[in-house]
Amino acid sequence: MALFDPMEVRDWYGKARVQLAVLKAAGGDLAAIPEYMQLASWDYRDILTVAEYPSFRLRHDRKHKISPEELEKSYQDDWEQYQEWLNRK
Repeated sequence: MALFDPMEVRDWYGKARVQLAVLKAAGGDLAAIPEYMQLASWDYRDILTVAEYPSFRLRHDRKHKISPEELEKSYQDDWEQYQEWLNRK
């Protein structure tokens, strides 16, 4: 059984992105990987949000709107945080 067959991710780039998201979300805890794989199998966008947009996810919900400046700040913070994780040694 392939790791991500249940998902609707069809291209290689998308699968690689989801696999990276699972690893990032697990934060080095190998025991947590199956939990995040399960999340990804339900809807791969959920794991992408957890891994790639943590600041946005915490600052924004459907009940409270944020300003365009706050939105941009969230995206910038998330991008920088993801790059740091990806390029760590």
